Amino acid sequence: MHASALAADALARLEPGPSAAARKRQVAGVAKVVADFLRNTPAITRKSYIAPCLFDMFEKATLSALWAAATERQDGLRAREARLAAVLAAA
Repeated sequence: MHASALAADALARLEPGPSAAARKRQVAGVAKVVADFLRNTPAITRKSYIAPCLFDMFEKATLSALWAAATERQDGLRAREARLAAVLAAA
């Protein structure tokens, strides 16, 4: 869950590129950052640790708004994970 939360936070901060190739590079860059954190490869990180729907929401330019609208919960989850839970529930 933490890898998806890191990816969602990073993707939500980006303005989706103007072309499919630009967005693909952005997604690859985020996957690399998360992979470096996990000490894994970007391909494995993207396939196994990051929720695929986050990439779809980024492509559709809906992730930023959902991420910004998500509120923090008080049930012991870290803020980033709480936001991710809210975004995934809305997806």
